[in-house]
Amino acid sequence: MSDISRKVYLSMISKAEIKDYLEEGKGFREWGSGDLVSVRKEIRDHYRKEQKGRCVYCRLPVSLASSGNCHIEHIVPKSHYLDFMFEPLNLCVVCADCNFLKGNKSPLVKDKIVRYPRSSGAFKMFHPHFDRYGEHLKVTSNGFYRGL
Repeated sequence: MSDISRKVYLSMISKAEIKDYLEEGKGFREWGSGDLVSVRKEIRDHYRKEQKGRCVYCRLPVSLASSGNCHIEHIVPKSHYLDFMFEPLNLCVVCADCNFLKGNKSPLVKDKIVRYPRSSGAFKMFHPHFDRYGEHLKVTSNGFYRGL
């Protein structure tokens, strides 16, 4: 069983806000705009709970109240695939350090895809919706994590 067993199911209000956002021609650069505050809160609250307040990569706590150390992670970067920006299987929460370290590197095995993958075989790295942490990553005694 994967680390995240329940993906986020957005409310009708959030879906309407996303529809308006996209119809206005907004893209990944406007992700942090005020237009999506409630959508981001809904996503962040769901994954905070689902991940038990831990970053999916390093397992350190994420902020439970502030968004400052609880970033919404787009596993496949929204700058590479705008169509996956709101895909529930592409979302989780991470700490600020892990979000910075991963940056906009693509984890995909193939560069050009049309549909979001439905299994871990399409990824070069741990995917929290498909994989078990201990089978792919190990936290070392000095607090760093490494791939297995």
